[in-house]
Amino acid sequence: MRIRRLATALLAAPLLVAAQSPPQILVYYATAGYYHDSIPAAMSAIQQIGQNTSLFNATFSKDENLFTPAQLDPFKAIVFLSNSDQVLTSDGEAALTDWLTKGGSLVGLHAGTACLFNDTAFGVAMGSWFDYHPQIQNITFTRIADHPTVSMFSDRFVSYEEAYHFRSDPRSVNATVILSYDPSSVNDPQYGTRPYYQGTPPPIAWYREGQSVDLSNGTALNPPRMPGRTWMTSLGHTIEVWSDPTHLAHVEAGLRWALQHFTTNTSSSSASPSSAASSPSSASSASRTATSTAPSGSAAPAATLQTPSAASTLSPMLAPAFALLLLIAAMSIVPSSISI
Repeated sequence: MRIRRLATALLAAPLLVAAQSPPQILVYYATAGYYHDSIPAAMSAIQQIGQNTSLFNATFSKDENLFTPAQLDPFKAIVFLSNSDQVLTSDGEAALTDWLTKGGSLVGLHAGTACLFNDTAFGVAMGSWFDYHPQIQNITFTRIADHPTVSMFSDRFVSYEEAYHFRSDPRSVNATVILSYDPSSVNDPQYGTRPYYQGTPPPIAWYREGQSVDLSNGTALNPPRMPGRTWMTSLGHTIEVWSDPTHLAHVEAGLRWALQHFTTNTSSSSASPSSAASSPSSASSASRTATSTAPSGSAAPAATLQTPSAASTLSPMLAPAFALLLLIAAMSIVPSSISI
């Protein structure tokens, strides 16, 4: 009986490991130019989504020195949050490109495309680069494709937001545009005068399934290729929108979709959008917190990092354990008169 109880415990160990190990994501919010005042609110909302859903453990950083192959390796997704200008060194760009070739997902939030303008691999991976936007105003946005990350929106909805314009058409690198806007609803003196073509309808949010995208955009004989997913939304300029239930549902759905391949064995429970904006919940006993660098004049949320548990350290030794289980199973069919 003791051996069979041990067998049951060993069988449960992999389930414990899976339940306690949501994927790690990096939320990178470095800026070298314009700084969005909404960044701390966005970070807090993302942290709350992770805590309430157990969908991911988030590390928040604006340190470009984090971009090395070894340090990026643990992350299943990298989120570029409202960045600006040159936020990585050339070595950091190379490390990011290397990471992209290994199957991780790339997410852009609001101005996540407003950086690394000379890095072709980044532009292709993200889908495009930011060009400009007219003044913030009430805009009629349009849902132009079915996708779980925009199912919370009406076909047409009005939001006080920025209408982003981009330097290229995300569809030209196999992205599918899912949100657009009605140009007639926007006062935009520059509309149609820029040297860049972003396609029509104008892109606001898009996604791309993993499809081995050429990160050199056809300029290399043996190019690096990105097999992972991309999800980008340019919504999220104001502080207030990061406590809006519909916007939080949009962001949570985007992160959930980006991490779908990495979360098949983790908790699939989903917090309601309002819970993501509620007061912070206590951190899990299986986690520890590390203080991330805070933007000037603001308090950044603590980064939640998974601490290896006793169960998780067993995973490399499970093969011998299962061999033992097979032996026990075989022995369990011998005559009951033989004691074990």
